[in-house]
Amino acid sequence: MKFSTLITTAALAVSLIAPRAIAQDSPKMDSAAKKKVIETMSTLITKYAYVPGVDFNRISTLLDKEKEKIDKAQTEDDFSNAVNEALQQFGFSHIVLMKPEAVQSE
Repeated sequence: MKFSTLITTAALAVSLIAPRAIAQDSPKMDSAAKKKVIETMSTLITKYAYVPGVDFNRISTLLDKEKEKIDKAQTEDDFSNAVNEALQQFGFSHIVLMKPEAVQSE
C-alpha cells in the first residue's frame, strides 16, 4: 500500500471514529445494577479463578476498601475503574472488569 493511501485511510478511520467516541457518554449505572455485577463477578472469581497462593475469598474485603468509589460511580466507566482498583489489590493484572462493549470488540 502506498504511504499516501495509508495516511488517507488512517485519516478517514479517525474521522469516522472520533465523533462517535466524543458523542457517546458512558451509560449510567444504578445501585441495583452495580450490586448485581459485583455479586456475579465475586461468585465467578471465588468459584473459578486460581492463582497459586492467592486467596480469592478476599474479594469482598478488597471491594469494601473501594466501596466509597464504587458507590459514587454513576457511569459504567467510573464503576469499572473503581472495581478494577479493588481487583488490582490482588497483585496481578489479568482479572479485570470490562464493559460489554469492550468485550464484544475483543
